[in-house]
Amino acid sequence: MTGLGSVTNRHPLKQGDKVVARSKDKSNSASRSPLVLDQYPPYLFHLITSHLNNRLLDRMRPHGVTVQRWRVLMVLMNGDGRTMTDLVRMTLIAQPAVSRVIDQMERGGLVERRVAERDNRIVEVFLTQHGRDTYWKIAPDAERHGIDMLAGFNASERKQLSELLRRVLDNVSQGPAAAEEE
Repeated sequence: MTGLGSVTNRHPLKQGDKVVARSKDKSNSASRSPLVLDQYPPYLFHLITSHLNNRLLDRMRPHGVTVQRWRVLMVLMNGDGRTMTDLVRMTLIAQPAVSRVIDQMERGGLVERRVAERDNRIVEVFLTQHGRDTYWKIAPDAERHGIDMLAGFNASERKQLSELLRRVLDNVSQGPAAAEEE
Protein backbone atom coordinates (compact mmCIF):
# COMPACT_ATOMS: atom_id res chain seq x y z
CA MET A 1 0.00 0.00 0.00
CA THR A 2 1.35 3.41 -0.84
CA GLY A 3 0.26 6.98 -0.47
CA LEU A 4 -0.98 9.00 2.46
CA GLY A 5 -1.69 7.04 5.58
CA SER A 6 0.43 4.09 4.53
CA VAL A 7 2.44 2.67 7.35
CA THR A 8 4.47 0.39 5.12
CA ASN A 9 6.48 3.24 3.58
CA ARG A 10 9.35 4.67 5.56
CA HIS A 11 7.81 8.13 5.35
CA PRO A 12 4.54 8.40 3.42
CA LEU A 13 4.50 12.20 3.39
CA LYS A 14 6.10 14.18 0.66
CA GLN A 15 7.18 17.71 1.46
CA GLY A 16 4.16 19.96 1.13
CA ASP A 17 1.40 17.30 1.16
CA LYS A 18 -1.76 19.03 2.34
CA VAL A 19 -5.03 18.14 4.02
CA VAL A 20 -8.03 20.45 3.88
CA ALA A 21 -9.10 21.73 7.26
CA ARG A 22 -12.77 21.22 7.96
CA SER A 23 -14.51 24.18 9.47
CA LYS A 24 -18.08 24.84 10.55
CA ASP A 25 -17.73 28.34 9.11
CA LYS A 26 -18.39 27.87 5.39
CA SER A 27 -18.77 31.60 4.68
CA ASN A 28 -15.10 32.25 4.05
CA SER A 29 -14.03 28.96 2.45
CA ALA A 30 -12.28 30.62 -0.50
CA SER A 31 -9.78 32.38 1.77
CA ARG A 32 -8.86 29.29 3.79
CA SER A 33 -5.64 27.40 3.13
CA PRO A 34 -5.32 23.67 3.55
CA LEU A 35 -3.26 22.34 6.42
CA VAL A 36 0.17 21.06 5.40
CA LEU A 37 0.35 17.40 6.43
CA ASP A 38 4.05 17.33 7.23
CA GLN A 39 3.46 20.28 9.58
CA TYR A 40 0.17 19.07 11.13
CA PRO A 41 1.00 17.51 14.53
CA PRO A 42 -2.12 15.29 14.92
CA TYR A 43 -1.42 13.66 11.56
CA LEU A 44 2.27 13.24 12.38
CA PHE A 45 1.40 11.70 15.77
CA HIS A 46 -0.92 9.26 13.99
CA LEU A 47 1.80 8.24 11.54
CA ILE A 48 4.39 7.86 14.28
CA THR A 49 2.03 5.75 16.39
CA SER A 50 1.10 3.53 13.45
CA HIS A 51 4.75 2.94 12.54
CA LEU A 52 5.77 2.33 16.15
CA ASN A 53 2.93 -0.13 16.79
CA ASN A 54 3.66 -2.07 13.60
CA ARG A 55 7.37 -2.30 14.38
CA LEU A 56 6.68 -3.18 18.00
CA LEU A 57 4.28 -5.91 16.89
CA ASP A 58 7.03 -7.33 14.68
CA ARG A 59 9.28 -7.50 17.75
CA MET A 60 6.55 -8.99 19.98
CA ARG A 61 5.19 -11.57 17.54
CA PRO A 62 7.93 -14.19 18.18
CA HIS A 63 6.94 -14.07 21.87
CA GLY A 64 3.22 -14.49 21.11
CA VAL A 65 2.43 -11.05 22.50
CA THR A 66 0.40 -8.28 20.86
CA VAL A 67 0.96 -4.56 21.40
CA GLN A 68 -2.10 -4.47 23.69
CA ARG A 69 -0.83 -7.39 25.77
CA TRP A 70 2.57 -5.70 26.00
CA ARG A 71 0.94 -2.54 27.34
CA VAL A 72 -0.79 -4.59 30.04
CA LEU A 73 2.46 -6.39 30.90
CA MET A 74 4.28 -3.04 31.21
CA VAL A 75 1.58 -1.51 33.41
CA LEU A 76 1.48 -4.53 35.72
CA MET A 77 5.28 -4.71 35.95
CA ASN A 78 5.18 -1.10 37.14
CA GLY A 79 2.57 -1.88 39.79
CA ASP A 80 0.89 -5.25 40.09
CA GLY A 81 -2.70 -5.62 41.25
CA ARG A 82 -4.53 -3.16 39.00
CA THR A 83 -8.28 -2.93 38.56
CA MET A 84 -9.82 -3.08 35.10
CA THR A 85 -10.54 0.65 35.40
CA ASP A 86 -6.85 1.28 36.13
CA LEU A 87 -5.85 -0.83 33.12
CA VAL A 88 -8.24 1.03 30.80
CA ARG A 89 -6.86 4.38 31.99
CA MET A 90 -3.20 3.39 31.93
CA THR A 91 -3.10 1.34 28.70
CA LEU A 92 -5.48 3.58 26.72
CA ILE A 93 -7.32 0.46 25.57
CA ALA A 94 -11.14 0.62 25.53
CA GLN A 95 -12.99 -1.26 28.30
CA PRO A 96 -14.38 -4.10 26.13
CA ALA A 97 -10.99 -4.65 24.51
CA VAL A 98 -9.16 -4.65 27.87
CA SER A 99 -11.57 -7.30 29.15
CA ARG A 100 -10.87 -9.44 26.07
CA VAL A 101 -7.11 -8.94 26.36
CA ILE A 102 -7.14 -9.88 30.07
CA ASP A 103 -9.28 -12.97 29.28
CA GLN A 104 -6.73 -14.02 26.63
CA MET A 105 -3.78 -13.30 28.91
CA GLU A 106 -5.41 -15.25 31.73
CA ARG A 107 -5.98 -18.25 29.44
CA GLY A 108 -2.32 -17.96 28.38
CA GLY A 109 -1.17 -18.00 31.99
CA LEU A 110 0.25 -14.46 31.89
CA VAL A 111 -2.11 -12.88 34.43
CA GLU A 112 -4.61 -13.86 37.07
CA ARG A 113 -7.60 -12.11 38.57
CA ARG A 114 -7.98 -11.92 42.34
CA VAL A 115 -10.60 -10.41 44.59
CA ALA A 116 -9.12 -7.36 46.32
CA GLU A 117 -8.29 -7.90 49.98
CA ARG A 118 -9.56 -4.43 50.89
CA ASP A 119 -12.95 -4.85 49.17
CA ASN A 120 -14.36 -8.14 47.89
CA ARG A 121 -16.40 -6.29 45.26
CA ILE A 122 -13.21 -5.29 43.44
CA VAL A 123 -11.22 -7.59 41.18
CA GLU A 124 -7.55 -6.87 40.56
CA VAL A 125 -5.27 -8.23 37.86
CA PHE A 126 -1.84 -9.60 38.76
CA LEU A 127 1.04 -10.96 36.72
CA THR A 128 1.85 -14.63 37.11
CA GLN A 129 5.44 -15.83 37.17
CA HIS A 130 4.98 -16.77 33.50
CA GLY A 131 3.82 -13.18 32.84
CA ARG A 132 6.91 -11.76 34.55
CA ASP A 133 9.18 -14.16 32.67
CA THR A 134 7.51 -13.18 29.39
CA TYR A 135 7.99 -9.49 30.21
CA TRP A 136 11.72 -10.00 30.83
CA LYS A 137 12.11 -11.96 27.59
CA ILE A 138 10.52 -9.10 25.63
CA ALA A 139 11.99 -6.14 27.54
CA PRO A 140 15.31 -6.06 25.60
CA ASP A 141 13.43 -5.91 22.27
CA ALA A 142 11.12 -3.21 23.62
CA GLU A 143 14.08 -1.21 24.91
CA ARG A 144 15.77 -1.54 21.52
CA HIS A 145 12.51 -0.34 19.94
CA GLY A 146 12.64 2.81 22.07
CA ILE A 147 16.29 3.40 21.21
CA ASP A 148 15.75 2.84 17.48
CA MET A 149 12.95 5.39 17.31
CA LEU A 150 15.30 8.10 18.54
CA ALA A 151 18.29 7.18 16.38
CA GLY A 152 20.17 10.31 15.38
CA PHE A 153 18.96 12.30 18.41
CA ASN A 154 21.60 13.38 20.92
CA ALA A 155 20.92 13.30 24.68
CA SER A 156 19.85 16.93 24.77
CA GLU A 157 17.41 16.45 21.88
CA ARG A 158 15.94 13.31 23.50
CA LYS A 159 15.41 15.21 26.75
CA GLN A 160 13.87 18.17 24.92
CA LEU A 161 11.59 15.88 22.91
CA SER A 162 10.38 14.16 26.08
CA GLU A 163 9.68 17.52 27.72
CA LEU A 164 7.79 18.77 24.66
CA LEU A 165 5.76 15.58 24.41
CA ARG A 166 4.83 15.82 28.11
CA ARG A 167 3.61 19.38 27.46
CA VAL A 168 1.55 18.17 24.50
CA LEU A 169 0.12 15.42 26.70
CA ASP A 170 -0.74 17.97 29.40
CA ASN A 171 -2.44 20.17 26.81
CA VAL A 172 -4.56 17.41 25.30
CA SER A 173 -5.37 15.94 28.73
CA GLN A 174 -6.68 19.28 29.99
CA GLY A 175 -8.77 20.01 26.92
CA PRO A 176 -8.83 22.92 24.49
CA ALA A 177 -9.66 25.68 26.98
CA ALA A 178 -6.52 25.12 29.05
CA ALA A 179 -4.25 25.15 26.00
CA GLU A 180 -5.80 28.39 24.71
CA GLU A 181 -5.20 30.24 28.00
CA GLU A 182 -1.40 30.15 27.61
